[in-house]
Amino acid sequence: MFSVNTTSIKKYLLEKQQIIKTMRADGRTEGWADLEGLGRCYYYLRDPQAGEYLYDAARSMKIVNTPLLLFHQTNVYRMAQAPSEMQQGLNQIRQLHSEQMLGSPDKQLGLWDIQALSEFIAGRDQACLDLAAQYRQRVNDTTQWFIYAIEDLADARLNSIPTKAATIAQEFAQTIKKERIKPWDTNHIQLWDLYELACQIATPGT
Repeated sequence: MFSVNTTSIKKYLLEKQQIIKTMRADGRTEGWADLEGLGRCYYYLRDPQAGEYLYDAARSMKIVNTPLLLFHQTNVYRMAQAPSEMQQGLNQIRQLHSEQMLGSPDKQLGLWDIQALSEFIAGRDQACLDLAAQYRQRVNDTTQWFIYAIEDLADARLNSIPTKAATIAQEFAQTIKKERIKPWDTNHIQLWDLYELACQIATPGT
């Protein structure tokens, strides 16, 4: 079910490698975004080099205590198959959520979706569902499709409902195409990653 244009990835990879080669020749060092972009290319090409690039990218990130940046780093550690570092990031997000629950209502709402997403990528589906339910109690806004999509994915995985996950995977694929999101983009929340996870839930055992 999961589909990615490997030809475009290989083309970008060659271009990026040439840019980094030029940078190094000029005495410059690539940053974490360069490393993550390369790592993502290798990851979606299923090349074992991905882990090294993604791990170095995550380790090089200058992280401040904001949920979105912490999630970004945690997700890259997930892709690098670094479970201990990923767990450390999750713990930081949970701690930050607990601390900021004492803050303003707007700041609190900004944390629910990030922590729910963090629990989801860690495979803690019930925790994700609990957070989504708490979010629903605090806001009456059905336009926030993203948090509800994650909630449905967690439910699909927890209760083995592949058809529900397949529907969400299609929605992610349509958004990726519409917004022209590339697999190597280094957004804090990358829909390609969620699309891949949705496809895995939709086609268990593959």
